Amino acid sequence: MTETPTTSPRRRYAVAGTGLRAGLYIRAILGEHADVAELVAWCEPNPARIDFYDELVAKASGDQHTGQPLPRYAPDRLEEMIREQRVDVVIVTAPDHAHADLVARSLAAGADVVVEKPLTIDAEGCRRITSAVAETGRDVVMTFN
Repeated sequence: MTETPTTSPRRRYAVAGTGLRAGLYIRAILGEHADVAELVAWCEPNPARIDFYDELVAKASGDQHTGQPLPRYAPDRLEEMIREQRVDVVIVTAPDHAHADLVARSLAAGADVVVEKPLTIDAEGCRRITSAVAETGRDVVMTFN
């Protein structure tokens, strides 16, 4: 009897903060990790930054992107984005002072988080994030790229 390999669905990622640091993650999702990751939304107050990355997504090869711009959300609509786009993981590459808020809110809304260093800027932010992890059981990964 031959066993049929099972394929796991791609995890759904949204990016919160589309500055320079976001590019590394976006390119990885569109490129070498496209088989396990799908970019589904932006959370960013600056439309010009989203325009830049929408162009990058549009140029990506493969079947991941249909040519339509990704949905855009302002930071005050983070929870709505997670719910509407069924986001599995929020990648936080926003300015450092916004990390604790975005991480804690993403966890509370039901998404795991990848956050670019630093985790946050102060002890209170660390307490907020660790409390959110304890309350939700969600995962946070801090990267140092």
